[in-house]
Amino acid sequence: MCEFISWIPKGKTNLFLTYHQVFETDKGQQLRDKLKGDWYGHAGIRFFYDLSQPDDENVRKEKDCADFSTPDNFPKDIVKAIKNNEMGGYLKDNLFIMLSEQGINEYSTKCLAYADLNKAYAGWNKARADLNKADADWNKADADWNKARAGWNKADADLDKADADLDKAYAGWNKAYAGWNKARADWNKADADLDKADADLDKADALGKIFWKVFSNPLNRIEVWQ
Repeated sequence: MCEFISWIPKGKTNLFLTYHQVFETDKGQQLRDKLKGDWYGHAGIRFFYDLSQPDDENVRKEKDCADFSTPDNFPKDIVKAIKNNEMGGYLKDNLFIMLSEQGINEYSTKCLAYADLNKAYAGWNKARADLNKADADWNKADADWNKARAGWNKADADLDKADADLDKAYAGWNKAYAGWNKARADWNKADADLDKADADLDKADALGKIFWKVFSNPLNRIEVWQ
């Protein structure tokens, strides 16, 4: 698997992929459908730019680097793309070396909103599962009630027994329906929490994008990346 960042020298330029190219273009969609991962690697670059295989001398060399301790490890056009926040949502531990203490603090603060969203979403999923279970219980109880009602209609001669069965099934139906109403209320609350957390996330953006937005400010970088 290729390292991030990967590139292929071609003449005086270097071919590499940005977040926009991979996730916001038709060609990028084709790339993701074809490769199913490692989209920023050499195979992705060759597919996106319609390059031949490495037997073409003009695009034979394949380079990559995962050491972000200094921009000297990368070509100038890639450094420019990094500083201009063109690498999008890609995130790995080795990238944090580029952030200053101020950048680390800002990143950590903005990630709290994302954590709140995940917590609210987990609560929403649990409430949704409870609602589904209550709904299934209600459906079963409703089926039992209908069956008992049919038996009551058919066994008019044995009305007392069928009526007792009906009362029992109806009580079960009421209990299941009450449980369904409670689960529905819990789901509505969790859904409201999710909406609130989602609004907070709009301010903080997703983790990867948060990082690159913070990094795009030169004041948030270590000295060698400013």
